[in-house]
Amino acid sequence: MAYTNDNAVLCGGSKQNTGTQNFCRDFGLIVKPILAPVNWSIPYADAKVESKWIEQLQELPAARLYPIGGVMDVDNENEEAQYDEGAVSRVFIRDGKTIYTAMVEVTRYGFKQLVSHSNKPCSVIFVDDNEFIQGISKQVSDVEHFASVNLENFTVEKYAPVKGGEAMKCKIVMELGDPKTWYDSPSVVSGLSFSPSQFNGLEYVLLGEEGTPTLSEVIIKAEAYRTGTAVPGASETPGEDWTVKNAAGVEQTPTTITDNSDGTYTFAFGTPLAAGTYTFNFVPSNVMTLKGFESLEAATVILS
Repeated sequence: MAYTNDNAVLCGGSKQNTGTQNFCRDFGLIVKPILAPVNWSIPYADAKVESKWIEQLQELPAARLYPIGGVMDVDNENEEAQYDEGAVSRVFIRDGKTIYTAMVEVTRYGFKQLVSHSNKPCSVIFVDDNEFIQGISKQVSDVEHFASVNLENFTVEKYAPVKGGEAMKCKIVMELGDPKTWYDSPSVVSGLSFSPSQFNGLEYVLLGEEGTPTLSEVIIKAEAYRTGTAVPGASETPGEDWTVKNAAGVEQTPTTITDNSDGTYTFAFGTPLAAGTYTFNFVPSNVMTLKGFESLEAATVILS
């Protein structure tokens, strides 16, 4: 009978093959960090589909992805491995912290928005210059998911003073909370038919009354916050991208909504509204058909 030792220690059992020549290049220069909720993930198959990413970018704030644009330079400031040093030998204590930093071009308004994420719980994924999306792999109910890596700290430092001819910029610091998972469970989404480096965060839209409203017709102007750029393209179907409510919060349904292509929208009411105060607003971002925008606040219109 052949001898077997079921209790043998298989020293090579956890080792993996090194024939990686046909793997995709990993990884290129980081061009866009994307902040995500803690423990965020998406089925790997969905991570190959642009519309699934758009849904994540358009989500409600607590579940939303927040791409960071204007990245000018990315650096690695990893901490060295930590040892207990003795006269004869040293003992390994832990791996050094994994820290990525980036210089980001900002305006004062842009800094205000970016710093709102500073020192808040979050995670991160990266887009590199190969148009690969970099993250980690994990199993969720036996389905492979592409996931973000949680951050121990995400910090936005003060923006630097402007020198002649230079853009104003600030430093962001991303300290990985679980670097072992980052190194042991890599996941790369590649071979895409879209450009994830072009992902942008949502823009706030200011809504306001335009002209003189009547009980039968109200014109609302939509423009990008701080820039004044017109925002056409919202749905003309009542109840799809717009909500109209009276002072009691009761929904009012316009007969027609007309996109005038200049950022103004005409709301016509076949049955005239009663005198009073009304709010005109976009529906929540996750159900908007017009992508890339979110209302800052409702427009208030007083009819008499």
